[in-house]
Amino acid sequence: MNGFFKIVRGKNNVGIEADCAFMVPDISDEELVLDDKSIYGGSIFGIVPIKASAKDHPIKDTTEDIASPRARF
Repeated sequence: MNGFFKIVRGKNNVGIEADCAFMVPDISDEELVLDDKSIYGGSIFGIVPIKASAKDHPIKDTTEDIASPRARF
């Protein structure tokens, strides 16, 4: 059925109408990203400025290290 399902509306079919949960997204950190002065990146601590020295040291591509059979234990 391509990921779709049918329910009976107004009858609380399979309990789908029993409860509703929603949230209001917090986009206050996005204002920092839209600032043209600094470059920001995501981390486990949220959106933080990227140091200028980080541009000089790009991230190494490690796909071959992981995908190669000799790298496996």
